[in-house]
Amino acid sequence: MTSRNDDENVVRLCRGFGNATRLEILRQIGLGRCNVGEIVEQLGLEQSRVSKHLAVLLNAGLVRCDVDGPRRCYRLEQPEATMKILFLLKEMQAATNKE
Repeated sequence: MTSRNDDENVVRLCRGFGNATRLEILRQIGLGRCNVGEIVEQLGLEQSRVSKHLAVLLNAGLVRCDVDGPRRCYRLEQPEATMKILFLLKEMQAATNKE
């Protein structure tokens, strides 16, 4: 049986996956450790927007921030599990579109 705290953690985790921009950021970080500037450049988003989404991903426990000199570099906390979830979400979306 799960506790309310466990359920809240699942909700926080789902919130991390619950936005198209955050999914793009997760896929980008899944390619390798990135700093905010690299994510901004690769995805063509504003720095403030990327930072806000990274805060949600950090809160969800999906990414980790490492300080590398003056930069903050982000990487997936659990790369294999996160990439599997992204793949499953894409499969579910494709199956939904077929119906």
